[in-house]
Amino acid sequence: MHRRRDAVLGAGLPYLVAEKNGAVIGYAYVGVYRTHTVYRHTAEDLVYLAPDSAGQGAGRALLGQIITQSAAAGYRELVAIIGGSGNSASIGLHCALGFRDVGTLRNVGKNSDVGSTP
Repeated sequence: MHRRRDAVLGAGLPYLVAEKNGAVIGYAYVGVYRTHTVYRHTAEDLVYLAPDSAGQGAGRALLGQIITQSAAAGYRELVAIIGGSGNSASIGLHCALGFRDVGTLRNVGKNSDVGSTP
């Protein structure tokens, strides 16, 4: 986790942490979306919250700051790859801050069914 944070900050990308009463309750950062030059103004946001911290505004504050800081750094588009279509909290958070659903990736990630057809 420290290496990831150092790499994100070393690339000049935002990495934020939310605390409550001295405990980390969430974090968010931006990663490079793709390495091809045509995607140089596109990044992927990642937001993680402690399960008992959902619905308290930390996710919205983190993502809002990530959007602002990414725009200031020259990024024109943020992409959210949300694991699982049942993750309604993350989907709702992103929609509330201007993201929209543009598709579903099937058969990707470690929970994919090997050999299934699209």
